[in-house]
Amino acid sequence: MNARRFLGVLATVASIMIVGVPGSAGAAGSGISVGAAKPIPHALTLFDLSCPPGHAVTHSTCGVALQTDFNPYGISLIHDGVPGPARVVPPNGIAIDCPTRSICVLADRGGVGWVVNGQSAGIIALGGMDVLNAIACPSISRCIAVGNSGYGNKQHAVFAILSRGEEFSNARKIAGATFLNAIACRGGHCEAVGDVGQANQTQHAVVVPFVNDVPKKVHVASALSTLANVSCGSSSSCYAVGNSLQKGAQVAYVLPIAGGRPRKPLRDGAGVTALSCWTATDCLGINNQSAARLHGGKVVATKRVKVPSPVQHVSCPTATGCLVSGGSYSGRQDVAIVRP
Repeated sequence: MNARRFLGVLATVASIMIVGVPGSAGAAGSGISVGAAKPIPHALTLFDLSCPPGHAVTHSTCGVALQTDFNPYGISLIHDGVPGPARVVPPNGIAIDCPTRSICVLADRGGVGWVVNGQSAGIIALGGMDVLNAIACPSISRCIAVGNSGYGNKQHAVFAILSRGEEFSNARKIAGATFLNAIACRGGHCEAVGDVGQANQTQHAVVVPFVNDVPKKVHVASALSTLANVSCGSSSSCYAVGNSLQKGAQVAYVLPIAGGRPRKPLRDGAGVTALSCWTATDCLGINNQSAARLHGGKVVATKRVKVPSPVQHVSCPTATGCLVSGGSYSGRQDVAIVRP
C-alpha cells in the first residue's frame, strides 16, 4: 500500500479542506467518530500500516512499518488499538501486510521478512526490483510484492512471489505497465494498480489482476493518469484511488474494480489518497486532514482528523472500526481508531 512516488501529487489533491461532500448535504462528520490519538514510542517515520482482516482493531494486533528514532527500520505492534514501542526487525521494511494477528510481513526492495509475535522468523532475499512499493499476502506463507525496475525513461513494472522458507526470489516484468504502486488481496484474488507511460510520455492508469499468483491481462483505465492505492472488500470487488490531469490540475477519482476489470471512475470531492474496504461496497478513505466514508465508491460522509497529523495510512479489518496512522517527519507519530 506504499506509493511514495506520488506523495507530492496526492498531498496537493488532499490539501482541499473538507467541509462537506457535493451531493450529500449534511454528510460532513455524520456517523464517523475519531478516537484519541496514541503515540508510537521511539518512532521517527511511518511507512505503512496493516491490520489482519476479520478481527476488530480493539481485539487484534496490527503492524506499522517504520523508522525508529535511533535510525534503524522496524515495526510497532498495535495491540487492541494501543501501540507498542518501535522495535528493530529486519529487513528495512517500507511496506507491510499482516495476514493474521500473530504474523506480519515486512518488505523492501532487497528482501522480505516474516515477523511472528514481533520477532524475525525468516528473510527472503529479493532481486530485480529497484523500487518496492507494496506487498500483499493471500496466505500466511505466500505474498506478492510489486514495484518497478529501471531508471529514467526505461522503467517497467515488476512483481515477485515470496514463499516462506525460500531463500531468494527474483522479480519478473509485467508487460504493459510502467509502475505498480499498490496491491491488495482477498480470497486468493489480488489487484495491483499503477500506470503505464514513461516520464516523457502521457501516462494512463492500469489495473493488473492476479489469480493464483499469476498476473492476468493488464487493463488500462485511460480516463485516469495513475492509481496510487487499492483495497478489496471481497474477492470480486475492489476500489482504487488516483487522479486525472485535467487542464493542468490533478483531479481525484475513485475507480471501482469488479471481477478484475476497471469500471467507470467516480469523481472524488474528498481528495482521498488511500482507502480500506471491509465489504464489497463499504470503505473508509483518508487524506492528510480527514476521513471519508465511501459506499459504492461514492463519498457519503467526512470527518476532520486533527491527530494523527497528517493522517497517512488506514486499515479497516471490520465495520466496527479502522486504524489510522500518521505524523510529521521527526515529529510525533500516532495511531487512532476511527469508527466509520
